[in-house]
Amino acid sequence: MGGGLRAKTGAYTWRMAGLARGAVSGQRWLATFPLAGAFPLLLGLLGVGSLQQVLSAVAVFLLLLSAVRAERAVVGIVGTGLAFLSHNALAIGIAVQWPEAAAAMMPDGVAYWEAQKAWIISGTDPEYEVVNWLPHHAQLLVGAMVLGILTFGLLPLVQGFYEVDLMNYYVGNLLAASEDGWTALLLGWHPWSLCRGVCFAILNYELASWTLQWLTGRLTSPSRGRRARLFLVLAWFLADVVLKYGMLDVVRDGLKSSLAG
Repeated sequence: MGGGLRAKTGAYTWRMAGLARGAVSGQRWLATFPLAGAFPLLLGLLGVGSLQQVLSAVAVFLLLLSAVRAERAVVGIVGTGLAFLSHNALAIGIAVQWPEAAAAMMPDGVAYWEAQKAWIISGTDPEYEVVNWLPHHAQLLVGAMVLGILTFGLLPLVQGFYEVDLMNYYVGNLLAASEDGWTALLLGWHPWSLCRGVCFAILNYELASWTLQWLTGRLTSPSRGRRARLFLVLAWFLADVVLKYGMLDVVRDGLKSSLAG
């Protein structure tokens, strides 16, 4: 990228990264991030359908960039987690109460629920064979890194809301079909999936921070902080792999018992 174009792009991006600075200042982020994750779902009920995922992603993205610009790593990472947490809680509730509306708002949710239900009952699904899911996990990590660098973390957020809504529709239907709701909720949102979410929240902040620093020439994080976050990314990724490998049958057996009721 030419020096002049890079400088202009950097200046524009730096201004964009400040659009939501007031929303992440002080303790406001404790409300604005959850609102960014949940409010578009309410719009989804009013007719925007699956666009709610993109709206949530854009809202969280603007907050995230402002946290990066302010060098508030904890705010950016924990705030992203709170946005997804509020989104998931509301999405699961919608899936339980209004499954038809949820199906329209959460693309491919119906097919994912049917596939997961078949796996719980039969124990057979190529998706859960280690020779398939382990390379897929690695591909997800690499893909998130590439897209995160190219888009300051926006496209990984869009993909993230799509992925979690697959789980949310599945868990909502699992709750509706199970007699043991707590088991369905605690095991339906698979423990390894939670680890993956933490991993990608940290990674996405780091990629947004690094890209903004490279493009603008402004320091957005000391190198020590970057090393610590990259170590956490690796640790949570390994936790995802280890838990999925070690707990797969335990989770399926628990969910099957819950369904059998």
